[in-house]
Amino acid sequence: MFTELKMKGEGYSACDEGELAWKPFQWVMEASEVVSNIKYYLKDILQDEPPQEFACTYENEQLISVKKKPLHDMAKELTFN
Repeated sequence: MFTELKMKGEGYSACDEGELAWKPFQWVMEASEVVSNIKYYLKDILQDEPPQEFACTYENEQLISVKKKPLHDMAKELTFN
């Protein structure tokens, strides 16, 4: 998820997944061109909430459920010797 403004003179290259472009928040939340589950987690990501897991379940290519749960603090588990 990129949230910064494009640097002047910096270009993007095309790929098989489509064109990378900066879009307003409302466009992302409403556009049919965007993955269908983004509206369930984008606000949480942009509000700098604690890390969370979003489990999206699809059936016959239709989103049927979204479950959200907090992630434990992984930083506490890192040890360096």
